Amino acid sequence: MQRSKIPDSFEDCYGSRFVDDCRAIRRLAAANKIDIRFESGIGSDFRLVKLLESCGVSIRAFLQGYLGVLQPYSLEFFWQSDTNTWLVSLGYRTEMVLELCENSNGQYLSLVLSERNLLRSGEMLTRSLDKENFLEKPCAVLIDRKGFPSGAVGNLRTEVAFIVQRSFIRSNIKARVKDIQNGVALVEYKTIRDVYQDKLSEILNDLQSTYENGDIVREITPDFKDVAFLSNGYSAVNYICLLLDCFEVLSKGQNVIIELVNNILSEMPVESASELIATLIRRYGVNYSNALYQQVISICDNGGLQCTVI
Repeated sequence: MQRSKIPDSFEDCYGSRFVDDCRAIRRLAAANKIDIRFESGIGSDFRLVKLLESCGVSIRAFLQGYLGVLQPYSLEFFWQSDTNTWLVSLGYRTEMVLELCENSNGQYLSLVLSERNLLRSGEMLTRSLDKENFLEKPCAVLIDRKGFPSGAVGNLRTEVAFIVQRSFIRSNIKARVKDIQNGVALVEYKTIRDVYQDKLSEILNDLQSTYENGDIVREITPDFKDVAFLSNGYSAVNYICLLLDCFEVLSKGQNVIIELVNNILSEMPVESASELIATLIRRYGVNYSNALYQQVISICDNGGLQCTVI
């Protein structure tokens, strides 16, 4: 693949060497030139597939959407040294080997999904999208649109818009940047991280507005890096998953989570108990030590949803 000329100011940033790869991946995803395989060979029994299907989303549609907004800085994190291969963490205990391939029909994407904890080994343990090393340099992002430069002479900045997706959460971000060239901008990772945090807070606020009893809304601020969930608005089952994740990482405010879970359960029909159990087990496994999780499973096993959790 012929590489684009990288401006000197872009050399020292995350993802600068993967701009062309990222554009190729996006283009192939949009054209549906994707070969999807499962390491176990049984896609219908795959945890992530079942979770998506419960929300009316196919695995192919999800992966097309995910890869269609992939950003160069993410490829820096996922890259396997000296190869055309990336190891992508999709969340929900799912990793994906992404490879740019070519055959007689041209380029295509090879995707192999696995439920094994591949990210537990080697240098991948030392890298995380939320560790300090992503704050050391700017991140290269492909922008969707830009405004006009403004500001003091010598400090002109341009507002740009771009999309990022982490696991199942997609966010539209606007940022004022100094460095922009050929549709690529340099953005501080703190800007991206703060948007994720705001998105999580927004979802939790919506949940509290819907299910909280009383007039006082108590603030919950878990760290986004420890929370994985599908998206806002899919189902009450998904809300339970979100709250269980929050319960696990909160040092304060667990009583608020418990109250919200109780209120959601009280509004779910009794016949939903089996669906809730199946989804939770697919998400967390049978032996998950989260105390709130164990209580919810116990209630559902006993045939009741209109019960107090703790």
